[in-house]
Amino acid sequence: ALAAWSTVPGFADAAALAAANACDAAVIATPHRDHPVSALSLLRAGIPCLVEKPFAVDAIAARALLAAWRGLGPARPVLAVNHMQRSDPRHQALHRLVAGGGLGRIQRAHWTITDWYRPDAYYRSSPWRGTWSGEGGGLLVNQLPHQLDLLCWLLGEPVAVTARCGFGAHHAVTVEDEVQAIIEFASGAVATLVSSTGEAPGDNRLEIAGTGGRVVVEGTDDLRIVRNALASDAFSRTATGIFDRPAAIAETLAVRGWQPADGRGVQHAASLAAFLGAVRGTGDLLAPPDEAARAVELASAIHVAAHQGRRVALPIPDEGIRTVLADFQARERAAAGVAVG
Repeated sequence: ALAAWSTVPGFADAAALAAANACDAAVIATPHRDHPVSALSLLRAGIPCLVEKPFAVDAIAARALLAAWRGLGPARPVLAVNHMQRSDPRHQALHRLVAGGGLGRIQRAHWTITDWYRPDAYYRSSPWRGTWSGEGGGLLVNQLPHQLDLLCWLLGEPVAVTARCGFGAHHAVTVEDEVQAIIEFASGAVATLVSSTGEAPGDNRLEIAGTGGRVVVEGTDDLRIVRNALASDAFSRTATGIFDRPAAIAETLAVRGWQPADGRGVQHAASLAAFLGAVRGTGDLLAPPDEAARAVELASAIHVAAHQGRRVALPIPDEGIRTVLADFQARERAAAGVAVG
């Protein structure tokens, strides 16, 4: 692969790159499982790192990387995660609305994101795709890290999860290609998440409701908001009619520029600019590592909840995650006709 870049110095791995002292900062875009290993090799050499999603394939690896990075001391290099969808102007406006109390106390959210449709050819395109041994999972590791991060960014710390996953529900894979999850947050808000790589035409619709109103983000430049003239909880305490409800006022919050011709490229550029600003000491990260790690914690919790068929509280101990992942991998080996034991 390096032959195509014959004029650019190449290295066998991140450790060799670190030893060569050949770069000022690095973007980690290696295979998923290698992200923490490569990042740590460079961080220990004093090289700032921007890690592509996922930060790690499971919470165990994410916790280990965070601990090792923090152990480098107060002068440690910058570590960031490329959750570039935080830079989307719609999500920025949504964050300001929620954080600023524009919807009152958040009660619930619902995100249907089923426009991830992938044909069988997608999973056949590389042997690592759709496998526990290679990719480390399915939707939750590949497609959904951004949405899990955004839910935590908007709603705060997740504390419990109930989930159902379809493992190979739509494709000849052993990982999850369908997810339904109920996520409880420390604030009291509850989010439901529905996603699939086997549904077409699919949809992408996020709805957040609070005592002050509701907002919908759905494939448009605009946020559709319905505000209560009086917060629903305050109205409930004073209303006299048994079917009374607060007056509602609909409005549109225009958000332009979120999807230019190269919208994704713009988001990546914003994430890189924030990373460089943090390295230079002139700005803040878009997605700090401790916040980004929550998305991995949440993904692991959904895997465990789906495997055990029960509500699980976060954080889940390493051993609980390790046991579930070992079972998934054993099933995969058995399905491939590989002896397990």
